[in-house]
Amino acid sequence: MIDALRDVFGSALKSLDVFYVLEGCKPVSRILAKEEELQGILDFLEDKNLKTAVSDFKVVKEPGAANSYSDKGVRLNGPSYGNNNHLVYISKEEKLAKRARQYEDKNDHFHLGLSLGYPECCSEFFTKRFPVESKKKNDYTLAVLENSENYTFPFQTNVAARFLDVALLSHFPCSFNCRHSKAIAEKNLTAIKKHSEEWHKLLSGMLNSVVLYSEENGIFLLRNFSLDKNKVFYSTVMASMNSEIYKQLKDAEYMEILGKNRIRLGAEVTDSFGVMVFQ
Repeated sequence: MIDALRDVFGSALKSLDVFYVLEGCKPVSRILAKEEELQGILDFLEDKNLKTAVSDFKVVKEPGAANSYSDKGVRLNGPSYGNNNHLVYISKEEKLAKRARQYEDKNDHFHLGLSLGYPECCSEFFTKRFPVESKKKNDYTLAVLENSENYTFPFQTNVAARFLDVALLSHFPCSFNCRHSKAIAEKNLTAIKKHSEEWHKLLSGMLNSVVLYSEENGIFLLRNFSLDKNKVFYSTVMASMNSEIYKQLKDAEYMEILGKNRIRLGAEVTDSFGVMVFQ
């Protein structure tokens, strides 16, 4: 089923979000759909007996810089040209899809989050940080890290790998230790395993990683890793860009974590990354 959804939606994250609604894990899914693909998506969802509501406004997605990730989009309320996007709200109940759209229309981020099945603490966190983060790249990953104790977290709450189209959560948790978000992720992963051992293995493997995250200097995943106190040994580096840091990570025998915003590579110390160990 997940592969079939991906054939329609392209993105694994979008496909999984719809999958969670089909499986009863999530009350409402909210996805971006390109204008030229909208009718085909709506027809597909109708065939799956899902109800939809579509935003009246359009969204232009702002691309990330060559070395970063961006969730920022610009809302267009008037006539527009080009292949823009609509927001589609998807549910088994029409009233729930329409309610989510209404909250979005009002810019009521807190109740929108609740309508999408997100924990109250996470919806409150997003609402509180929105005035600041929305003016940047609308990427709350480093804000979540700032709100989290230490740098070691359960892999289920890893949303830092979204730039690789991988996550179990559709929202930013209030912290990477949020027990409510972890419970949602575990429920989602159980549903995935029921349908596909392959997807279960892929997601679990990718999310078990060390992440170095920067809005300006790139995002890096260190896979197949082990910890020796604060030293990280790893065999694979995945990156958002080919950079000097990427080369250093590839060549280094290990990386040393000095804090959740500080690492040492060889003799060089840098504090330009957020550091997250998901296991």
